[in-house]
Amino acid sequence: MAFLDKLHQATHFYYQPIKFCEEPVFEMTTQHKRRDFGEFDSDGQEVVKRWYTFKWTDDTDFVATKIATKLAEVVHAHVENTIKRLSDEDSKANG
Repeated sequence: MAFLDKLHQATHFYYQPIKFCEEPVFEMTTQHKRRDFGEFDSDGQEVVKRWYTFKWTDDTDFVATKIATKLAEVVHAHVENTIKRLSDEDSKANG
């Protein structure tokens, strides 16, 4: 017991209280340009970055729906912008 007392006296502890009643969820969506078939840039443009915090008893189904909806919006917007860009390039090329 003397050893533990000395260890306790010689050791200083700093702690941050942990909230055991909450669970964080982090959402981050990035868009990476294709470099080649099956190869993408490692650095991407950040599209969405959000934190959600829930109590363990909270219903979290809506978050999965919200994340999936936002991802679908981002992909749809990218496809629409790509179609427009390619159409504009085709119009310029065919004059």
